[in-house]
Amino acid sequence: MKTLLILLLSIVAGFGTVFTLLQITDLPNRESNGFDRRIIRESTTLLASFEEPTLRRIVGHYGERLYFSTNDPHKLITTNFDLSNRREIVLAPIDSAEQPTGNLFTYNVDTTGINLLSNMRKTAFHYPHDPACRPYRYRVSTTFIKGVALSGHSAIFLKQSDRSDTLLLYKSGAFSQSVQGPPVMGSGRFADGHLRYSRETATIAYVHLYHNQVLILDTNLNLRHTFRTIDTLSYRGNRRKLENNPPQVTNLRSFTAGSLLFICSALKADNEPRALYAEHIPVDIYHIATGEYYFTFYLPLYGNKLVKSLHALPGNRLAVLYHGNHAAVYHISLPPVNK
Repeated sequence: MKTLLILLLSIVAGFGTVFTLLQITDLPNRESNGFDRRIIRESTTLLASFEEPTLRRIVGHYGERLYFSTNDPHKLITTNFDLSNRREIVLAPIDSAEQPTGNLFTYNVDTTGINLLSNMRKTAFHYPHDPACRPYRYRVSTTFIKGVALSGHSAIFLKQSDRSDTLLLYKSGAFSQSVQGPPVMGSGRFADGHLRYSRETATIAYVHLYHNQVLILDTNLNLRHTFRTIDTLSYRGNRRKLENNPPQVTNLRSFTAGSLLFICSALKADNEPRALYAEHIPVDIYHIATGEYYFTFYLPLYGNKLVKSLHALPGNRLAVLYHGNHAAVYHISLPPVNK
């Protein structure tokens, strides 16, 4: 009986401790975040899915094929848009001394071929879709954190340094333009962000992980304009929390489609039911040219896992790769927007 009483008291004390911690701990989204969303409910329909343990990122599409990078820098996996007819593409080494190695590499797929940016080798590789054309490479002569290829001979790189983080434009064999990063609250760096190239609007969108300012630049790195997302971190105590604590991720992932920028947010709006938010990822939609916020749709979590990458496909479809390497394609039904 005494043992049972001690056990019951321990359970009660445990619940009391958890309740106290919940009350005093500064949890993300526990307080009001100071913004509302225009939410479009039931806008996603799952079309197909599959799992592959080696998948790393969705890197683009060409024709009717979707491309994934893998843990092997020489190997891509490609599928139809319905994730069927899976194939492997092995990229032949161009030069044994210049092979892409390690984890620091990124891909872009465009109409001309596959572009691979090898951070560790300070080198960009281009593999044409036409097998009759020879692949080639060019050196960029500097270390970089990430990049996005504009074509087979030009790219934008994000370089991190002790003094300032900088976007660099490499074109025609040389660096011709640079943009220094804006000041970031807290311990966040300019390098902590997404680079998104919209071929349709010929713009680069820079979306930071830890604050709500978005930069829109042309492909010569001239700043067109900036705007702020609806995740208003300056609201009430949010600025203080950001300055005095480790940076809180607010913009998980992003992608572009036509004239629109889509941002997966990590902040709950004040008009979102907490239970609904806990099971979904809100995707906020903005106009690239104006920064206007239109509305939000929900992506479901998969096994409580967030997304690693997303890519817009023709026909109002969206390819999603979740952590845990579960790939899915959704049909997205949204109201028309003023493009």
